[in-house]
Amino acid sequence: MPYKRRSGIASRDNLKKRQIRNGEEMSNVDHSTTDVSSVNGDNENMNSESLVEEKVIHVEKGRSSSIALHLPRRENGTRSGLIWMIEGFGPVTAENRRSPSILFHNAGREDWSILMDHTQTLITRHSQSEIRNTASKFNRTKLALKCLQEIAKEKDINLFLVDILKFTETCSHQSFKLKLTVAQSIHLKTCTSISFRQIETMKKVLKSTIGLDFFPNVKEIRKVARSQSLIQHFQARTVVNSDGEEVDAILCNNIFVIIRHFLEKMHKQLIFDEYSGENIVLGLGGDCGGGTTKFCVIFGNLAHPNNTDHILTVAVYDGADTYENMQLILKPLFEQINRLNKITYTENGVEKTRPVRQLVTGDFKFISEMLSHMKQSARYFCSFCESENPRNSKQTIGKLRPADRSTMRTLSTYMKYSKSGEKGVKKGLGPLLMSVLLINYLPGMLHMFLGLFDRYILRYLWIFAVTADNTTEFAVVNDRKNTLKAANEKITKAHQAWKEAPDGKKKEFRLRLDNLKKEKDKFDNIVNGATNGLLRQLEFNWERLGASRRAFFQSFNGNQVRRILTANGIEATFAVFDGRMTSKLETLRKSMENLGVLMSLSGNRLLNQTDLRAIRENAWNFAFNLAESFPEESVTQKLHILLFHVPGVSEQQKTLGKINEQGIEAKHAQFNRLERRLSSFRSKKERWLHVAQELLCSNLLSIESDEI
Repeated sequence: MPYKRRSGIASRDNLKKRQIRNGEEMSNVDHSTTDVSSVNGDNENMNSESLVEEKVIHVEKGRSSSIALHLPRRENGTRSGLIWMIEGFGPVTAENRRSPSILFHNAGREDWSILMDHTQTLITRHSQSEIRNTASKFNRTKLALKCLQEIAKEKDINLFLVDILKFTETCSHQSFKLKLTVAQSIHLKTCTSISFRQIETMKKVLKSTIGLDFFPNVKEIRKVARSQSLIQHFQARTVVNSDGEEVDAILCNNIFVIIRHFLEKMHKQLIFDEYSGENIVLGLGGDCGGGTTKFCVIFGNLAHPNNTDHILTVAVYDGADTYENMQLILKPLFEQINRLNKITYTENGVEKTRPVRQLVTGDFKFISEMLSHMKQSARYFCSFCESENPRNSKQTIGKLRPADRSTMRTLSTYMKYSKSGEKGVKKGLGPLLMSVLLINYLPGMLHMFLGLFDRYILRYLWIFAVTADNTTEFAVVNDRKNTLKAANEKITKAHQAWKEAPDGKKKEFRLRLDNLKKEKDKFDNIVNGATNGLLRQLEFNWERLGASRRAFFQSFNGNQVRRILTANGIEATFAVFDGRMTSKLETLRKSMENLGVLMSLSGNRLLNQTDLRAIRENAWNFAFNLAESFPEESVTQKLHILLFHVPGVSEQQKTLGKINEQGIEAKHAQFNRLERRLSSFRSKKERWLHVAQELLCSNLLSIESDEI
């Protein structure tokens, strides 16, 4: 098949036509071996990219191949040489060619070859890295293959290629490498979540199939991975928990070395601004998930501190994140953190000592446990102030006033009340971290918004939608769970009435019970979203926004709530109630808008004065709008903290989301995935140490990737 003309390469047919047009002889070339030499032309007029010396190409069995050599133009526009065609063609004058190029075309048998003397090379205008044309690359590669076949004296050059690759790797002036470095192997292992055993298997398979091994020694990879991750500064131990049971745990036994190591790795990415000042900002947080508690360190000086791969896991233990467990199990770690008021590390070759500002983050339970607070069920239900939530007379939204502030707690008051167990403080030793001021305990904004949305928005939307859909005699009460419970109780009472009815009335009571059961089946369908019902339409509109229907089992995540609380999300929500809007739905819509503004201001950003004012105004407008329609609704711990403490935290920290609990929550899935992969380690402590090493390698890899 003839070559088409493309990218300045002349096709064979075009060259023939031009030879005929110029009246040149077509049969004056020796077919056995032809030398193309003594290129005519004045080389002084050729530019730096042109052919600058005489070249010789030796062609064997030229009848089965063709070569076109195009030379560049002179400054006056004429060619500095000739085009030579081999395979029975004579010389052709070079005219109107844009650029020099080489074309090798196999026109016949496969047993031809081109031999090049090592002192006689063929130079083209373009280097391999500059070529973009696929055909040009193919032609050049095809020629190279033929040359290698001739040199190897074999058509199959597999063994020869292996030798060439191995030799090229040893050449100092070549960048090609056949093996990954140890660092690259660790990088690959971490990215692909493979084990050392799997690397050993790959080495064996590669060696036996293609004769090559791309990995360095596995023992060396293990050694360097252990050294770089600093896993030697972690210790596995068995401890006794608060219930007197032995549990497994791993703890960092030198937090100073770990933090210094990572600061040195990420020093180019550290940000010192109005949020941090000259401080190293460390977030300290934890959470219980999957039966294990993880304690983590967050670097607040990074652009994205809550990225899961930037968060260090410095302790893991079996059991819940209770005050008693953490006091017993994490005591050695907390003692180190309490001394961590400054850190010295190397930055651009210069030793730096910076003060450390510690913050504590987590869900509401974790914050309470760290402070030795009795949590939201206590009479003094707030961990930040001494606000009282009387059990006998509920504190309702309708009674809330901005001036109703209580005495603020401090570390001193926590220590004071821990001796007697007063004011909602557990009797014991007081807060677990005495190095962190109470103003640096950050409420978990993710859990706050999820809780407020579920309690004050989703619940009422569900009530309105199901009430509109309900055509049965069963009543819709304050939430799905209690609604179904009340319906079941009604069935139970009807069944009991039938059993106790006199014989003359049993048939009537039985008919009543059967009808009620049919109604109950219909009601169950309505409660869960009847076809074409308002609840199903609401669910469908949210799914279009990217919010799963699992919301009705209270499983919305933060991103889904954020989408629903956008302007588009709110519009889609109340489009369902078009023609059914009431004053209560109108105020509920306003509350959603207030909550949406607050959530938009809780991201990883610094707040200005306008933002701070918007937080305070929207927090109280959220409550006032709810109070207008639902004045008897109770005040939860999350709503209290939103109104009385979040505005102050935002002013003090200049942010609500620079450091938060969301990344720590995501650590559970990461940890569990690695633990499943490393399940071949029977000992839990040994397995956890390997998981911790993988997590540390992932941290280092993430830092290097960000730097690139």
